[in-house]
Amino acid sequence: MTRGPALTAKFRWIGAAAAVALIMQTLAVTGAWCAEPSFADQKKEEGRQYYLQGKSLVASGQIDEALAYFQKAVFFDPSLVAAYNEAAIILTIKGQTERAKEMYLRSIAIAPSYPHAYSNLALVYEEEGDFPGALQCWRIRANLGSSDDPWTQVARRRTQELADAHPGVYEKVLAGQYSLETPQTSRPAQALSPADTGLSAARFARPERVTLFSDEGVVPESSSQGGAYALDYLARAKDHYANGEYVQALREATIAEYMDPSNQEISSFVQQIREAILQ
Repeated sequence: MTRGPALTAKFRWIGAAAAVALIMQTLAVTGAWCAEPSFADQKKEEGRQYYLQGKSLVASGQIDEALAYFQKAVFFDPSLVAAYNEAAIILTIKGQTERAKEMYLRSIAIAPSYPHAYSNLALVYEEEGDFPGALQCWRIRANLGSSDDPWTQVARRRTQELADAHPGVYEKVLAGQYSLETPQTSRPAQALSPADTGLSAARFARPERVTLFSDEGVVPESSSQGGAYALDYLARAKDHYANGEYVQALREATIAEYMDPSNQEISSFVQQIREAILQ
């Protein structure tokens, strides 16, 4: 039976409407509908841009300016753990260790499986002679990386050395008599989990091999000014190393590597100190 023009047009309209409905449904499911970025997403992007600018300023040796940018980064994105870590490094360099420790602990509170903060904080605690704090940080860091992660190896060795040197302190640490109190929560860092902070566990559960005082995804440009700062720290690291003060040497050398990551002499010396600690 032949359809009339009106009936044919009706079927065409129904087919077109169904197609439009299907497209709308697909866009709604996939999120491909032309929606503007949310206010929260915009703020996170602003924080990321401030963080990247801060890294660039570090590379040129402008650490005071870089600190201001890292502080802006966490203002716009309070969950940006790398910015807290970078700010803490600069505060450590400037000798403001109390503020540095607070920033490291903030990064730990946000992401308890973020490895960088534990190594950095452990070195600060050792410098201060706070062996309970250092032991806790090294113990946690030792469990975060893979067995071939060089900083996991250092952390395991330092944990054992400090346990041997301070057995009473180590027993108290194991018994839970000491804890890392995080600024936001006043809860032990060991008790925190990504679920407490709303972050994805997958993001930090398996950290890749890392270099202390550096973060993935950002490679700052080298500069003569940044290199000059790095050489000062390298000289101090070599002095500590010559005196057998390997932990202090490691701290100074890793700051040097942070200031000038392209310097192969510094990178090689950091590796030399690690091997000396592990012997």
